[in-house]
Amino acid sequence: MKRLLAALAAVFLSACATVPDGSVVGDANVAPGQDPLIAIGTLARLGSFEWAVAPEYTRAARIARQATVALRRGWINTDLAVQISTQGREAVRKLDEAVRLEREGQPARANGLVAEARKILDTLDKTLSEARK
Repeated sequence: MKRLLAALAAVFLSACATVPDGSVVGDANVAPGQDPLIAIGTLARLGSFEWAVAPEYTRAARIARQATVALRRGWINTDLAVQISTQGREAVRKLDEAVRLEREGQPARANGLVAEARKILDTLDKTLSEARK
């Protein structure tokens, strides 16, 4: 059953990443000034702590992708891209640690790490938004 759900999720996500003519969305198919479509999913158990923090993992992946696009388009320089990448990985590390702590029965510490990760991701979102202006 899990394999079937994983296969269906993959089909759904790949369908989301296509445009009506069937070509895959990528930088070449995106009009200037627009971001490419990004589709990310989770197989976390519904209602679990992992499910609750999945949106933050998604944000981290989206920010990394947007930083790559911004670097390619010259909106940010290499130093800023490296900084965004480093801080994004730190946010993911905090999320990973939060999941581990929650499994070990330490929800308060886990929630604190999630809050720290969100703060980092908020800052990165703001940085990228300002770079596009």
